[in-house]
Amino acid sequence: MTDRDARMASEYAAGREIPEIAARYDVREEYVQRVIEDATAPQPVTSRWSLSNQGNRILIAVLLGWIAWLISGRLTIWTLVVVAIAAYVVTTLVVSVRRRP
Repeated sequence: MTDRDARMASEYAAGREIPEIAARYDVREEYVQRVIEDATAPQPVTSRWSLSNQGNRILIAVLLGWIAWLISGRLTIWTLVVVAIAAYVVTTLVVSVRRRP
């Protein structure tokens, strides 16, 4: 959506009529109607499960540590701690490298 389209949608939300908005921006009424429909259409829900989210990285690290602790025969709790910290550091490095241009 362009800046002009956003202004048209906000003017409609503020109470202006479609013919008035079309005349003001020198566009057809059908175009203004389409812009308003696009602006009011429900947006798709995006997933929040990515490595970029700090909480997700912590959860993944703890789960990986817990799995390593179970696989090691519950050797020591330090297995969970070390693997969780290592997994957190690795995922943080992956995220920081992916964000660089």
